Amino acid sequence: MSESTLKKRLLLGLLFVLIPFAVHAIVTAIFVDGQRPTPSGFLVKVLLDSGSDAEGVHFSVDGAYRIFAGSHRREYDDAGFLAYGYRLGQANATALADGKISINNRTDLEGDAICFVPEKVGALRVGRNNYPGVLVIERNSRGGLRLVNLLDIEEYLTGVLFSEMPSKFPLEALKAQAVAARSYAVYMMAQGDGFLRPDERSQVYGGSAAINEKSREIVKQTAGEILTFSEKLIPAYYSSTCGGMTVKADDVFAFPSAAPLNHNSPCGFCSDSPFYHWSASFSIEEVVEKFDLSRVCRYPEVGVTATDSMRRAKEISLLDRQGNVLRSLSASSFRRTLNRGLPLRRRMLSTRIDSIETASGRVAIEGRGFGHGVGLCQYGARGLARRGDDYRRILSFYYKGCEISNLGDLQLPGTGTP
Repeated sequence: MSESTLKKRLLLGLLFVLIPFAVHAIVTAIFVDGQRPTPSGFLVKVLLDSGSDAEGVHFSVDGAYRIFAGSHRREYDDAGFLAYGYRLGQANATALADGKISINNRTDLEGDAICFVPEKVGALRVGRNNYPGVLVIERNSRGGLRLVNLLDIEEYLTGVLFSEMPSKFPLEALKAQAVAARSYAVYMMAQGDGFLRPDERSQVYGGSAAINEKSREIVKQTAGEILTFSEKLIPAYYSSTCGGMTVKADDVFAFPSAAPLNHNSPCGFCSDSPFYHWSASFSIEEVVEKFDLSRVCRYPEVGVTATDSMRRAKEISLLDRQGNVLRSLSASSFRRTLNRGLPLRRRMLSTRIDSIETASGRVAIEGRGFGHGVGLCQYGARGLARRGDDYRRILSFYYKGCEISNLGDLQLPGTGTP
């Protein structure tokens, strides 16, 4: 084994410390017994729902399924097999005081985790979406339950690709997106609680509805490829439109980032994005309500009070008519609060602000770009692909100094990866 491979194996070993032993043992047995496909052997955990004791969690299974369980209090056979079933309609799972998991008022399913494995791919349903993979019901830190979609990272990516980038984009841009999304997922699995979210908190995962033969084929063409820098994983951030210049990660995120993400680079390839220039307008009443100013000022003004190295807004303040600061927020927090509950056409799309004007009872903001602007610019990737660049050149343009490594070369404990 080379020194490089050894270092990568030690680094990636961290990820599986985060997966609870009982759940990992059950699902490993399910996936490696030949009954479910394992394109890479690297499993991701997507947190679909986490309910309180009172609320519980809800799901359904369309068609035949098997139930597996694992617990430190009770022994099962090698794979924890419990029972077969067919078509589970709207089911409610709750955590009982004695530690049991109740599904539709049944208390005979005990354990720290219960796994539903459908015979048909995409038969799991949570909320409005169907999902591939396995559904795991386990306890959360509040004593309630959570629903986790556990599946191979390659299958997960087929549900991410067209949720994050338009399917009509050129093939090489889509392949670059697949590598960036895979890299981001692997890195983020090692952070925080070890779960990915199915929305913008991680990356948008549309489940079965977002999967088709084209997404499968594109993911397959980049199978296992991830971005590394100095033999370490990087969080391969990406956003829709940088607005002409990518942004240093340290100007956006609170924790230090790797060198490939910490530079400003001109990007002349996203100028035809529909989000390259934007304008948004908000009534004073909206601003007062969203920032809870009704008791201090009914007619605030808004201004940029700090910028980053490229004069992108870093802090935005709400002021009274005498210029006194009522409240200051990071530009990202201001944008997030202001956009809450609004359709895309009305949102402040980025913190790259060209002007803010408060007049005639409204706050008018003009700017460029869509998203945080760090890493890959999706519309820029489209432009580079149209120019003839392949996905590797696109990735090297936005993640300077990175190399493409492969998950298949890494030792991932408990997955059967060599």
